[in-house]
Amino acid sequence: MRNLLLVLIISFVAGCTTPIGNKFDPQSVNLLTPKVSSFSDATLLLGPPVSESSVADGGMLYQWQYITAGYGAHVAILFDSEGTMVEVTHKTVL
Repeated sequence: MRNLLLVLIISFVAGCTTPIGNKFDPQSVNLLTPKVSSFSDATLLLGPPVSESSVADGGMLYQWQYITAGYGAHVAILFDSEGTMVEVTHKTVL
């Protein structure tokens, strides 16, 4: 019984440390320039986004997120309908 409990605890802890998202350097977003950088530039620096949402004017909001035990990063960038960066709407590093 004790061994079973130990296995369950180890499995739970291992599950909590499984990374979510694609690892990226959130400071790389500082290399992007509004009205100049493209979505392609962003994906070269940050990798593929984990989510995308269309906005009313035809633009897109892309989000990059990476979470693991003791670390988390989230960046959201708005692009216009032509795929040019408008602004970083959110940046958090934990």
